[in-house]
Amino acid sequence: MKFANVLLEHSARAVNYPSLYCRSTEPVVFLPDSDAWELNGEGEFDFSTYFNALSINKLNTYTNAQKYYLHLELKGASCEVLQTTSDRFSSCPIVLDATKRCIEQSDSFVVLDTELVTSDDTILVGFIIRTTGPVQIRNSYYSVLTDQPLKDVELVLATTTFKKEQYIKSNIELVKTAILDSADPIADHFNMHVIDNGRTLDSSAWKTAMSIFILTRTLAAQAASLTG
Repeated sequence: MKFANVLLEHSARAVNYPSLYCRSTEPVVFLPDSDAWELNGEGEFDFSTYFNALSINKLNTYTNAQKYYLHLELKGASCEVLQTTSDRFSSCPIVLDATKRCIEQSDSFVVLDTELVTSDDTILVGFIIRTTGPVQIRNSYYSVLTDQPLKDVELVLATTTFKKEQYIKSNIELVKTAILDSADPIADHFNMHVIDNGRTLDSSAWKTAMSIFILTRTLAAQAASLTG
């Protein structure tokens, strides 16, 4: 089951804080006419980061996941892919040299699927790509294998205006464009409830977003009493 995308995004946050996504010795470049990103030159690109490390410890604790996998699609110069891991005492990711996979230069995308090495002490896993030149990356993700049928999940995000209407409006738009208007399966299983404390939001502005609900404080209290 596909669990988490390898995340690279073209946004102000990514520009200001690139190490949240990838720590690298060369730039990671957005390709506007493509669905890929370019690891721009010979160097090391470490995806053991805030957004792109996989939390094995949490998955082992709260799910029935049994095995973990990494799917990469790469094109360009030859490169090496190595898994990283971290335990409770790690100050930085530990590179697992025995997991090294070598990919030859290619003008078309090469698919690499590999099982991740974990133990009872594993907290996080990630990966490093060492390139000999420009390499493009696309459609990459982590997946998990479970030993039981998957349960349906409905996700609800509840927030209030906090007298910060512009901030909340921006977040509503992000939810609408990045989640509800996306092709991801979560789009059909997601609702956002906004408690409009000061009754200052124009709910008609999001009429077309069927999964966004603007509630006054009175309606929110009534809803809470109904749900216990």
